Amino acid sequence: MIKRLVIKDCLGIEELALNPKQMNMITGGNEKGKTTILEAIEKALFNTKRRARFVRTGAEKAYIELETDDGINVRRTIKEDEAGLDKGSVKVTKDNIPVKAPESFLKELFGIAAGRGGDMFAFNPVDFMQKKDTEQTDILLALMPISVTAEQAMAWFHQAPKVDYTKHGLQVLKDLELWFYEARHEANARAKATSDECTAVAKRLPDNYNLDEWSKVNLGQLFSELTAAQATNRDIEEKKKVVGAHELNTGSINNKYDVQVAQAREEERKEFGQVKLKIEEQKLAFMGELNLVIQDIEKTRQHLEYLKTKQTDLDREIRLLETKDLQTSKDALAKLTAQKIEHIDQKRKEEQARLEGTKYAANIFLET
Repeated sequence: MIKRLVIKDCLGIEELALNPKQMNMITGGNEKGKTTILEAIEKALFNTKRRARFVRTGAEKAYIELETDDGINVRRTIKEDEAGLDKGSVKVTKDNIPVKAPESFLKELFGIAAGRGGDMFAFNPVDFMQKKDTEQTDILLALMPISVTAEQAMAWFHQAPKVDYTKHGLQVLKDLELWFYEARHEANARAKATSDECTAVAKRLPDNYNLDEWSKVNLGQLFSELTAAQATNRDIEEKKKVVGAHELNTGSINNKYDVQVAQAREEERKEFGQVKLKIEEQKLAFMGELNLVIQDIEKTRQHLEYLKTKQTDLDREIRLLETKDLQTSKDALAKLTAQKIEHIDQKRKEEQARLEGTKYAANIFLET
């Protein structure tokens, strides 16, 4: 199992690091990167090229690192030239030992090549997501090797209905259920028809029927009349059978399509449940984003209050500077300037004194 996954600059993902657990759910709206994660895993293991460009727009290269819980580490770098050809590389280690021919190692590991005594089954979730519902159903059923034989049906139900036992076991059980449902409906219809016929025969006997009186009747004549009546009754029965069979067949057809209607409604219920689940997931995602926005608003409000307080303090400091500190600074500068001027005057006097001394010495020199 994957225990660590790093994705950088792959399709729409700039950087992502995951530490998957035993069960993981990837959710989000359209174009949020769900399929990108699966394609990145596929790219790391199989180097499959599904799109013209795999490196994220604006990036120089893409990087994928995948580590499993049995010591396998895959590091793949993808660099694409202007034509979209991959110029990248892959490094694979097993228990920190580099693997020679890493691409062949990965193909054999995941059953792409017959390198371990025959092809192995490799389930690709990206391919699975792009298939039709019927194809997804066939794939999921293939993951459960269940079979039902005619012998098993005989042992379970004491008869083996004529259904296709070459289908998947779950599909065979569904066909058996439909067969028994239709057989029970037909048996109930036949039982009702027999009961109705017995009731009709009993009603045809006269209320004053007497066995002694009927024993003296000319049986030959009655036989002839009975024979003719029987012929008429056979014609009637044949017509009744036609009518009865029509009703029975109509009921069987209705039951058959009623089952299909029920299945269609069940599929509708399941699909509606899936749509409802997706809406709930999106709702939860939006609520999470809304909570983050509310938190940001609260932080902004608090920061605004802080800024208002800071503004008030700064206004007060400015007023103090304008009233007090400005005069203080002016007085200090005036005092400092007076000191500088006094120092300058002292220097001036000293320099004038030196100049006078020089002049006096020059005059003495000239006089002598």
